[in-house]
Amino acid sequence: MKLSVSLPEPQIDFLDHYQRRHRLGSRSEVVQMALKLLQERALEEEYRAAGEEWQGSEDAVLWDRVSGDGL
Repeated sequence: MKLSVSLPEPQIDFLDHYQRRHRLGSRSEVVQMALKLLQERALEEEYRAAGEEWQGSEDAVLWDRVSGDGL
């Protein structure tokens, strides 16, 4: 799928520099890498929030009570 994006000149310069430095085939590869990192970051934030929610839940308290019984 093709997508057109407008970027300021400094970001285009960065794309081009990064592409050359890492010997990537296109600007699209650089953008794909950046999007993958953003997706991973968002997923980490979601896991962190879920963990915090779990720690404050009644289920976590119950789990702590029974998890030490060897079952």
